[in-house]
Amino acid sequence: MKDQRKTKKVLIEELQECRKLLESLNTPAKSSSSLNESADFENLIHSVFDAVLILDDKGSILFFNKAVIELVRLRSREIPVNPTVFEFIQPGFKKQVRQHLDKIKKDNQSFLAEYKIVTADNSSRWVEGHVSRIQFRRNPAVLVTLRDITNRKNAEETINSNKAELNALLENTADSIWLVDRKFRITWLNSTFRNLFYEAYGIDLKAGDNILEVSPHFLRSVWKKRYRRALNGEGFSVEERYRFNNHDMDVEISLNPIRTGHEIRGVSVTSRDITERKRIERGLRDSEVRFRTLVENVPSIAVHGYNCRGEVIFWNPACERIYQYSKDEAKGRRLEDLLLDGDNRTEIMNKIEKIIHDDYVIPLRENSYRKKDGTIIHVLSSNVVLRDGSGDIIYYFLDIDLTRLKSVEAALKESEMKYRLLAETARDIIAVHDMNGDFTYMNKAGLEAAGFKPDEVKKKNVTDLISLNHLEKMYDKWFRNLKNDNNVFLYETEMMTGRGLTIPVEINSSLIHKNGSPSHILLVIRDISERKRVENEMNMLGHAIKSISECVSVTDMNDKILFVNDAFLKTYGYDWEDLIGKSIDVVRSPENPEEVVQKILPETLQGSWQGELVNRRKSGEDFHIFLSTSIIRDDNHKPVALIGVSRDITERKKLEAQYRQAQKMEAIGRLAGGVAHDFNNILTIIKGYTELLLSRVELNDILRNYALQIDKAGERAGELTRQLLAFSRKQILQPKVLNLNALIKDMEQMMQRLIGEDLELITLLDAELGNIQADPGQIQQLIMNMIINSRDAMTGNGKIILETENTVLDGDYIRKRSMVRPGHYVKLTISDTGMGIQKEIQDHIFEPFFTTKEEGKGTGLGLATVYGIVKQSGGYIFVYSEPGMGTTFKVYLPRIDQDIDKMNEEEYGDEDCRGNETVLVVEDEDEVRDLICETLRKYDYNVLEAPHGGIALSVCEEYKETIHLVITDIVMPHMSGQKFVEEMVKHHPESRVLYISGYTSAGIIQKNLLEPDMLFLQKPFSMITLLRKIRHVLDLDQS
Repeated sequence: MKDQRKTKKVLIEELQECRKLLESLNTPAKSSSSLNESADFENLIHSVFDAVLILDDKGSILFFNKAVIELVRLRSREIPVNPTVFEFIQPGFKKQVRQHLDKIKKDNQSFLAEYKIVTADNSSRWVEGHVSRIQFRRNPAVLVTLRDITNRKNAEETINSNKAELNALLENTADSIWLVDRKFRITWLNSTFRNLFYEAYGIDLKAGDNILEVSPHFLRSVWKKRYRRALNGEGFSVEERYRFNNHDMDVEISLNPIRTGHEIRGVSVTSRDITERKRIERGLRDSEVRFRTLVENVPSIAVHGYNCRGEVIFWNPACERIYQYSKDEAKGRRLEDLLLDGDNRTEIMNKIEKIIHDDYVIPLRENSYRKKDGTIIHVLSSNVVLRDGSGDIIYYFLDIDLTRLKSVEAALKESEMKYRLLAETARDIIAVHDMNGDFTYMNKAGLEAAGFKPDEVKKKNVTDLISLNHLEKMYDKWFRNLKNDNNVFLYETEMMTGRGLTIPVEINSSLIHKNGSPSHILLVIRDISERKRVENEMNMLGHAIKSISECVSVTDMNDKILFVNDAFLKTYGYDWEDLIGKSIDVVRSPENPEEVVQKILPETLQGSWQGELVNRRKSGEDFHIFLSTSIIRDDNHKPVALIGVSRDITERKKLEAQYRQAQKMEAIGRLAGGVAHDFNNILTIIKGYTELLLSRVELNDILRNYALQIDKAGERAGELTRQLLAFSRKQILQPKVLNLNALIKDMEQMMQRLIGEDLELITLLDAELGNIQADPGQIQQLIMNMIINSRDAMTGNGKIILETENTVLDGDYIRKRSMVRPGHYVKLTISDTGMGIQKEIQDHIFEPFFTTKEEGKGTGLGLATVYGIVKQSGGYIFVYSEPGMGTTFKVYLPRIDQDIDKMNEEEYGDEDCRGNETVLVVEDEDEVRDLICETLRKYDYNVLEAPHGGIALSVCEEYKETIHLVITDIVMPHMSGQKFVEEMVKHHPESRVLYISGYTSAGIIQKNLLEPDMLFLQKPFSMITLLRKIRHVLDLDQS
């Protein structure tokens, strides 16, 4: 539209007037009087500069003004018949127009929208449309007013594009830029700042972070003051030096408030690396000092300087001496008035003009000047052209009085000789090459390193030392520096030696001029192999400290933390900022004895300290560590820090506790086994002679009752010794392949009677349960002891649950219980709903004679016996309990893939036990041997006897008849029962063997298990049991 000055308010007012006029035309009472007004309406609509359309609900155009024709650039003859609005809408916006027509029809609410239209010349334009509901010619219609906003949209695109370009520029600039709000939160930062901050402090910044909270502690205070200055409206800059990654960086930091109107809503910060600029400035200052010191103090060179107007600005003491003018006399005077005479005046002034306009350097030449007294003096003169701070030319003349030239030449020759001597004896390589790279000089160190002979140096090129690729990179950087008047350049690269090796070198190169033009390049090359090695070692050391699993900390002499590695943070659960600057006491537990902590520093100062401490994680959990410390000293041997290396020894402590417990149980077991062994022999005698006594006493004899009581007491004592042997794992097992499910089912009725009617026995048996190899009687005893223990833990009603299942022990379970062997197991779980077991009691429940029952109500051997049976069967037992929550015992027995053994033995009556075979009895206990022999003779056996294996072998050698059976104790002096049998079968291979014993050691019978073909009878035994066993052995099939 041409008129772009109308505001939205004006447009809306015009539309309201149009609507009123339309409504008046649609009113029947006014239709006749409104004919003239209709013409007025059209004139009004056509006079509006915005395009006006009236549409029906389907988009057909009912009316449009002239501005529409101008907008779509139509001629009158091109106007279509019955046009629709969709003919002028770009395809991508047609769906939106249809939705808006439906919307105005449904909601009857006006709204603004933007569309893109197509003009008659196929160009596109952006329009803003005001859409409202009206009545037109007594029918509902849609009034649309369009305004061309193409220029505005193009401007917005340009702004967005410029904004993107600006963002890209800020993002990729070498300066660090960030913005913070009034609460010091980062609202924007570029990648340069993010990367530099991460490289310096290992902190990954992001928008939304509080810049003060995430920054290292030593930065927070000063930066908080700076932010506040800027938030108070002050814009300022500061220069600072930071040190990180072993190098210094000079930065210029500018802070400026961000304003919105009169309100300051944040701070913009720009940080620029000015390290090189500072280095150059320092170099310039040093150079200026050196220059001024030099020229002020050099006695033989007259240095006089002039500004662009030819006026003296500098006059050194040598000028005063040579030309006889004082500094005050010369300052401000022109060269031609001061020193020039008529002969060379024109020539020199012409050259000065060239100096001023062309930066011309006058070649070294001899000049004649006039002294104050009028005498002419000849000097060797040169000039230096510079620019002052305003960029204007200043130039200096350096003059040497030729009257002393000879002495100067001599001095130069001497100086040259010294420098040549210095170069030839230097350890660094010193070489000069021309602008083509051909060497013109190389010192002795260079010849040796390069493998060149002195007479072939001038035939060699710099590319014989440095590869062309490295050389191009070096000189490319250097020549870029030369444009900044930096004649000296330091560069690291690689050099090829005469031995075919490539070594890292540092090259200091300088440009040499001749007749005002570069002619040669001086190279000073230093082998930095050792430096690189040290740097690599330092890098590796840094990486090693970060990656090792031990915790490393460094504290100052006041116990303030200076450094911790990643393993330390992970172990203790802290972040870096939580610890740095804090006291090391933050990770120490108060459980440590104070005298131990106080010893650490003094002993470390004497050399080192090692020991165990209790430390505390951030979570509050205490754990044991082993700590080693040493002292870090400065160059003056003064202690400056303490380094500590520690490791978590919690697992080791647990293993030590387990090992001590195992040793204690083993010691008790050995004692119990020894007692049981001796007691079994005594019980065998008591029970045997009681049995003989009963066989000789009449039924009505009062002595028979006494003998029966002795026999019952012997049975109870035998049960006690069996429990002791089971605990000590000295009992001889007669293992069979069996299934726990079958054993539990056979015992179920007996167990129910045992626990009584108030307790419920529940069995959950795994139908696929595997088999185990164990002594059936022992497993039954294990189950009964556990059932009794659970019964006694409950008062009133309760439940005892027996559960079986197959399981595999591996992975985390093995790592937590290092004494467990991985593999397949059958698990028996016995749980009760009783009172539970306190933690301090759980450590003692498997100890013999330990009981919590009242005196006289428990032997303390129930669980000790269970423990012994499980261990002797190759299994493990664990208890899980809390007071008031019941107790669960889990027994793991090795699972085997074998079929179940039959466990029935043939039973014999009293008379069936008689025989006439020859039996050799080998027993070291005389009373036991006499009892067995007397009993066998009573039952008609032919008996041979011996007190130990040695005599028994002699008996076997002398006895030439058949010895049908040998009964031998396993543990005897001089020779074990097994060893005796091995020798005996050489003489009587036909003999069968029955072993008897109170117990045996693992050294005699592997793992306390009899071989499958070995027959055994456990002491104490009754004589009738012995006789039945003998008969069973003799009657076995010969195979």
